[in-house]
Amino acid sequence: MTPIRQIAIFIIMFLTTSVVSSETLRFVYSDDDPPISSQVNNIPVGLFPELVELIFSLLQDYDVSTEAYPWSRSQLLVESGERDGFVTYPSKHRKQYAVFSEQAVFIQDYGYLIYHKDNTHKTRMEWAKSFKDISDLTVIVENGSEWEKDNIPSFLNRVKAVNQDTMVHLLFLRKEGDFMVMPPETAVHLTRKLGYQKVLNYNSVKFINDSLIPFHIGLSKKTPNADIIINQINKIILSTRFSKARKAIIEQYH
Repeated sequence: MTPIRQIAIFIIMFLTTSVVSSETLRFVYSDDDPPISSQVNNIPVGLFPELVELIFSLLQDYDVSTEAYPWSRSQLLVESGERDGFVTYPSKHRKQYAVFSEQAVFIQDYGYLIYHKDNTHKTRMEWAKSFKDISDLTVIVENGSEWEKDNIPSFLNRVKAVNQDTMVHLLFLRKEGDFMVMPPETAVHLTRKLGYQKVLNYNSVKFINDSLIPFHIGLSKKTPNADIIINQINKIILSTRFSKARKAIIEQYH
């Protein structure tokens, strides 16, 4: 065998080994939570998919595949180990089946009450200093939201919706509740999409626990080497390269 042929075979074997050893992590997102994540032509789009792609572009030992489903299904897929990762609030329940990055990849402000501008209780919501000041009102929540479960008191009357579109319809059309707790940019996006932007009001409040919501990378505990991968992700999140690129991505959504 000639030296050139030996070199060629070595290169082929090296490339083949590299391809085989490259691990693909399967990330899932909500298919109906723009601008955070949604789906266009069966492809996940939005802030979270872009941030995950950024992280793994800096972790060259891994590839990423992405899928979007109703959020409740995406969580179950990670919990069962059928998918590897997601980006979410690391609630007590989720920590039982997933390991999370130490640092948040994104922080969103949920410290707002969203309500109809003609709501008869709007003055009370504008002046409320605690949830007790509006304890007789009804809040609309999203079924499966761990953050709402942890941060909206159980003494409030609740109406549960299957997704955020339904929440908006219940609040502004059917008037089955008085308010939602939601970032204003999300409320603006949803009401514009659904035609309620002219009746939207929102008010910043200071009494919501954990209103600055940290979203972390989470990996199913059933994913091989999940702890090792999370440690690598932690280093990337703290890097200057990631910080600069993340800032540029986030600014596109403001």
